[in-house]
This record gives sequence, C-alpha cells and structure tokens, in this order.
Amino acid sequence: MKKIALAAATAFCVFGSNMADAQVVFSVCFGQTTVRQTSPYMPMASYSWGDPNGIPDEKMVENNYYAVIAPANIRDAWPVPAWWFWTGPEPVGNTWGGAGNPVTADHTGDVNGAVMIVNAGSTLNGFYSRLANLIPGQCYRLSMWFYLVNSSSTISLQLRDPLNNSVLGSYITPFLGTEDNWQQFSFDFTLPVSCTNGGQVRVYLANAFSSLSGNDYYVDDIMLETISCSGASSISC
Repeated sequence: MKKIALAAATAFCVFGSNMADAQVVFSVCFGQTTVRQTSPYMPMASYSWGDPNGIPDEKMVENNYYAVIAPANIRDAWPVPAWWFWTGPEPVGNTWGGAGNPVTADHTGDVNGAVMIVNAGSTLNGFYSRLANLIPGQCYRLSMWFYLVNSSSTISLQLRDPLNNSVLGSYITPFLGTEDNWQQFSFDFTLPVSCTNGGQVRVYLANAFSSLSGNDYYVDDIMLETISCSGASSISC
C-alpha cells in the first residue's frame, strides 16, 4: 500500500488564533488521505496501527488501535460480518448491526480531510508526542479538536521534561460524554523567566480514561502557538 508522508501531507494545514501577534510553533491537521496511514508522532509502545490488511482487530481499529484517515473511509477493508461502531454507514455486507453514529468529516468539514482515529480502550498512554523549543517568559497555547464517537473519555494535554519524562504542567479535560460534535480543548501556559536550563519540552497528548466499551474518538488540528500572557498557567522548569 502506498504511504503518504504525514509531514508533507500536513504542510499546507496551518490554522492560528485571531491574535495579530500570535505565531504558530507547529500545527498538524493530518492532511487528506482516504487510505490508512501511520503517524510519526505516535509514541513507542503505545497504540498499535489499525492495519487494513491485518487481523480482524486491526482492520476494525479495535481497542488499543489507531489510524490516520478521513472518517468516511475507515470502513475500507472492514471484515464482514462485524459490529460497526465508527461514524457513517456500515460496510457493505455487514450483518451484525452498528451503533448508528452519524456521518462526519474532519474538523473543517473537508470530507477527504484526515483525522487521527483512536480506539483508546485501556491504553493510558499518549497518542501524540513531539519536542518543542520554548522561550522562557513567553506564553503558549496547546490545543486540539476532539470528536467523541462513543462515550466516555478524558484527555490529558501535557508538557513533559524530554530527559526524564516528568510532567511539567498539564490540563485534563472534564469527563467527556457528549457524542457527535467537534469541540476544542486548550491549555494556556508559560515557561517561567527564571528557567535557565533550556526551553525544550515534550508536548504529549494522552488518553486518561480506561474502558473497553466506548472511549472511541477522533483528533484533529493539534497546534502549539504563542499567545499574549493573560491567565496562562506557569509550568515547571
């Protein structure tokens, strides 16, 4: 199967805040793809890729699996019969029924726009991890768009020490039970001016709810940008 380089596919997807002085540090919207892709930002030993040519659990993106693809195309190579629990119509020939979740596109409404689909299951690990260089005294906003397919879920937005992986600061969403709509979560923070040991951090987004029933969702438009310093939480050095 031909793979699309995620970095190239997402280069044109940059969305910032309405603030005139805001600058985007990074932005990932997963581009456009109708075939399943992996993500270079998936942490090691976390979620397994939902290979459409693999075992049934992989094909169905079952518990503890993920993939990057446009939501309307998840059912490609779906095993029949099987229980259909993602969005949109069931795969052709399926006889086991489905959850009746409505059709959705990505956060922007692009029908071919890819998202990261996560069947979080019992994996209390990250689904997105990357390094970022921060400036002490500058304020930042880490944000993501989230679509709950089957309740319930909780997500943790974190900044970690890249050397020992300790959490320097975090925001944990409320308990999420409202399905079938896109919503944005963000964490405003600053690296104190007193930090003199370098400004590199690990940006880490993680599943914070363990359940083998539900806990299925889409993630889109992950961004780190500078903001004006108003109400930002101070993280550790």
